[in-house]
Amino acid sequence: MKQLHQPVNLTRAVDNPLWQALTASEQRTLPHHASIFIYAPNEVIYREGDEVSHVFVILEGKMKLFKKGVGQQQILTILTPFDLTGHRAIIANEHCAVNAMALDNLMVLAIDKKFFIDLLRTNINICHICLQNLANSVSYYAIKSINLSQKHVRSRLAETLISLVDKHGYEPDGITIRIYLSREELANMSNMNAANAIRTLSAFMKEHIIIVDGRKIKVLDEEELRRISTSGE
Repeated sequence: MKQLHQPVNLTRAVDNPLWQALTASEQRTLPHHASIFIYAPNEVIYREGDEVSHVFVILEGKMKLFKKGVGQQQILTILTPFDLTGHRAIIANEHCAVNAMALDNLMVLAIDKKFFIDLLRTNINICHICLQNLANSVSYYAIKSINLSQKHVRSRLAETLISLVDKHGYEPDGITIRIYLSREELANMSNMNAANAIRTLSAFMKEHIIIVDGRKIKVLDEEELRRISTSGE
């Protein structure tokens, strides 16, 4: 982890909805209560059980949130620029419930806990952003928990691929998902072992639904992939 020295340069944050929700006075004050950190791929940002001292806002790169299971990780979600994490534990006055790790070169804005709590007390727009984020997360995790425990492996992996399409979109070619994950990471997101993920990806390729090129996945038939994610057939 590398910390960029003060004063914090927020040029990367100006398009962030959280930044735009701040008053002019809060924008001037924030740099005195925040730091910018750079993490290398696979570097840990925080661990389950850690005490929360900051809210992290992603400026560049991707971060995965995961729980440790028996022999594998369960990836809960992947965060990208302008997503935030750490706020739930601060609002609930709890320790971290998950682990956070950089997927690639990652730059985050770390906002001091006390300053963030003051923002929640005085800025209704910041409260709204956090409440909306928490509500979406509760819905997402509840649905994902049910689906991962009840769906067939084909449906689980298809749902993971569709969730990546919906969150990250496509490259300019219109078919390559704009995030590159390993087979193991896809398996961990789908609550299956790597061997099952590889077999299912191969089946999807034979059915001309996707093309796998290293870590790149090209979706040839999104409609069929969505059908499988729902039906499991």
